[in-house]
Amino acid sequence: MIEQQFHEIKDILQQFCFTSLKCTDYEEIADYEILINDNKVIIIYGYNPESKRYEYHWACNHKEDLLRQLQKRNDNEQITFVPENWVESLENIGFDIYAIWNDYFAEDLEEYVNCEEPKYIHHGNYKEASEVTLSCRGQSRGFTGQSEEWMKQWIENKGSASPDYTYDCAVICIDIYGSGDKTKLWIREIAVKPEFQGKGVGRKLIGQAFAYGLRHGAKKAFLMADECNNNALHLYRSMGFKSNPNESQIDMIR
Repeated sequence: MIEQQFHEIKDILQQFCFTSLKCTDYEEIADYEILINDNKVIIIYGYNPESKRYEYHWACNHKEDLLRQLQKRNDNEQITFVPENWVESLENIGFDIYAIWNDYFAEDLEEYVNCEEPKYIHHGNYKEASEVTLSCRGQSRGFTGQSEEWMKQWIENKGSASPDYTYDCAVICIDIYGSGDKTKLWIREIAVKPEFQGKGVGRKLIGQAFAYGLRHGAKKAFLMADECNNNALHLYRSMGFKSNPNESQIDMIR
């Protein structure tokens, strides 16, 4: 798929009530194939190296139009952002729930700020940052870690002012969304090597992320967490995060 095709698809997403493509960037699926693109359904298909699965990205107005096109093309496939009331229909064609993610929001950032100077990720330690995330692979459903290439693209696409930073045992990737009263801090990725978990490292990184967000006008912070990841949820809730069950993401595999 060439970039022009991707942007043409993004431009028509408002025609569809349901889609997995709203937060997808071209770099994530540049090697994917457009299987279908018409006024009923869009399906993009390719191999996701982070999850090590073939993946469907999609858009439609009616689940029947999508279901008719979900022919099994490879072993080990996944589909993301499944509406809750579609789960049973997808189970009938071989999919099972893999992860249930919920958005968590925090509004009292100042209460948990940590102003300690971070160690920034740069081109010399993409591999080390990636290895931190991969060490946590499988600790919760749906968490796959990130490759060195993903880390490189994430940092370089945002330019030299990237707020992402790391200790030798942990990494956090963040960004700022919106403007004015709608400015939000997005915690895209946080991982702490298993042997350092439970020692306050994750709390320190989130506190530094809050400090960055406040400096850039963020009114709140948000992240996504698997509802079965009890250790992470305990940390997030202790730092003021509250879930929004209306913003859940269901991922399924077959």
